[in-house]
Amino acid sequence: PMAISLKETEQMVDECEKRGIKLGCGDLERNHPFYWEAKAAIDSGEIGELRSINILQGAGTQLSGGGCQTFSLIRLYASDAEVEWITGWVVDDPWSEYDQGGSGYIRFVNGIEAFLHRSSTARYGFELLCERGIIYCDGSFLHLSKADDGDPHPTWISLEKVDGAFSKTESLHHEFGMIDEEGWEHPGGRQLSTAQSMIDALEKDIEPRSNGDNGRRVLEMGIAIRESHRRGHAPVQLPLQKRNLRLIPVPSRMYNKKEVMGPVDYAKEIGRYTRGR
Repeated sequence: PMAISLKETEQMVDECEKRGIKLGCGDLERNHPFYWEAKAAIDSGEIGELRSINILQGAGTQLSGGGCQTFSLIRLYASDAEVEWITGWVVDDPWSEYDQGGSGYIRFVNGIEAFLHRSSTARYGFELLCERGIIYCDGSFLHLSKADDGDPHPTWISLEKVDGAFSKTESLHHEFGMIDEEGWEHPGGRQLSTAQSMIDALEKDIEPRSNGDNGRRVLEMGIAIRESHRRGHAPVQLPLQKRNLRLIPVPSRMYNKKEVMGPVDYAKEIGRYTRGR
């Protein structure tokens, strides 16, 4: 997560804008071109307009921590539209300021809706439900199913899987953790894509794929789910009026692992990623 409170995120974004500094967040999922290929497939119009986003096993334990990546993907496919309102609930005490799991419903001003599930099931990943087709991501690969162009009323049984619809043939996490011939551990596609997004922002004078504005908005979405629970699960309109609301991450996200693990164990962990291990 970008910060603890909405006020802090706004200060970060405002200061960087004043100074002409590019601000990017370490949102690994949204930075990966794998997910942007799915967005391009929808924008092409081949399977009609996106109607609904179904997040399976979403913010199970952390609305702020891992949840920031989930909300970022939701915003990506909703074309970064403004959120109209959110309703939801958290798994523990809604009056706690500490991060926890949750689920809910998100309504965007452009009519797109998103359902955030929490419980683990036999189906993992997310679904992008369009007028004439579905894109499903299982966490490793993208899958496209579409209806025949002549079908006036597409249904599940009329959908056919389209082989080779996406260019990626290796898993999203391909080579992550593998050791090369010089002894270096491969950081994985998500980390490389995040670094590349920062490089592109500097060299091309563009915004990072997961910029500061996105970082503050996804934190607000997580807080809004908790606020809905506090209000009896009533719909909460965005932007939230109270900008001092906080959602405190778990220690391993709030601090660096060095502070959490201690210097000795941290040194061992870092040693795993360096040559000469």
